[in-house]
Amino acid sequence: GLTLISNTKRKIKNLLDIGCSNGLFLDLVKKKNILTYGIELNKKEYKISSRKHHAECKSIFSYKSKKKFDCVTMWDVIEHIKDTNKLFNKISLLLNRGGLFFFQTTNAYSLASIILQEKCNVFDGIEHTNLFSLKSINFIAKKYSFKIKKISTVISEIPIINNYLNYENPYLGKNKAKKILNIIDEKKLHKKLLGYKFQVILEKQK
Repeated sequence: GLTLISNTKRKIKNLLDIGCSNGLFLDLVKKKNILTYGIELNKKEYKISSRKHHAECKSIFSYKSKKKFDCVTMWDVIEHIKDTNKLFNKISLLLNRGGLFFFQTTNAYSLASIILQEKCNVFDGIEHTNLFSLKSINFIAKKYSFKIKKISTVISEIPIINNYLNYENPYLGKNKAKKILNIIDEKKLHKKLLGYKFQVILEKQK
């Protein structure tokens, strides 16, 4: 994620990580001489992250900042937030013009989710309150005045798919094949944006 953001060639002076956990990602960011800020609801994780970073124990919707950010990140958090409309409005307010919003989230139309369907871990009705597709990301970007800088996928789930196709438990099987039906490898899968998770970089336009 940090490599993807760096490759946009935008100068980043400060960064806010929403759901920063124990600050592991912020530790990497800080090494790049970037001012690090975080939000974390888990009190134990927050206490760890606050030792090295400007972290607060609160939700994104109650978070207030006098400064605006060059970059806001969310690692596997956005799918747990119910009100996407409220979230994107808040992030837009927190970003400088031209600022970057990076998020990683599950892909509702990954090859694994298409093949496994209800057996795929993507469809967790308890924790995953919002699911994203290429179509919905394009719609959101346009609605909230963001330009898509980069969309890629990670985690092929090829072993899991092969377990399922071999009539085994998808997540407990032992298939180690590196291709699906000896046709689809990781490179082809990610080229078609069919990986298990999206990594998205949006740029604020207004």
